Amino acid sequence: MNGGTLLACLIVAAFLAAEVFAFVKAGHRTEPRYIHNLLIETRTAVEFCDSDVSELKERFDHTLDRVTAKLQNELEQENTSLTPVDVAQIIDQRVRLTQSQLRDSLSAEGCASQSMKNHRVRYRIYAKKSR
Repeated sequence: MNGGTLLACLIVAAFLAAEVFAFVKAGHRTEPRYIHNLLIETRTAVEFCDSDVSELKERFDHTLDRVTAKLQNELEQENTSLTPVDVAQIIDQRVRLTQSQLRDSLSAEGCASQSMKNHRVRYRIYAKKSR
């Protein structure tokens, strides 16, 4: 094998390794737990800072309901011994913890912070994902 062929094989192998790494690293972003947490943070931030997004509320809530249902299904499949009431309690506990942490963060940063601006943008994006 000559040097050019070997170099080409190494470049292709490095590219494939980088693609696999990127996919694994970003894979959690498609999981219902991650998305649900983002939606809860976003809704809490918008409510905490009294952002005027009333025209999008119904659509955002519809998206949140869909993601919550996916999360419920995932939790039920992971542990079949959980009852629907147990699953609802787990989700409610996660929601309360996320809300508390975000309120503390926004109290320190303020409603004019970059993170709040990000939440407003995310709210609009997820509202538009409603079907």
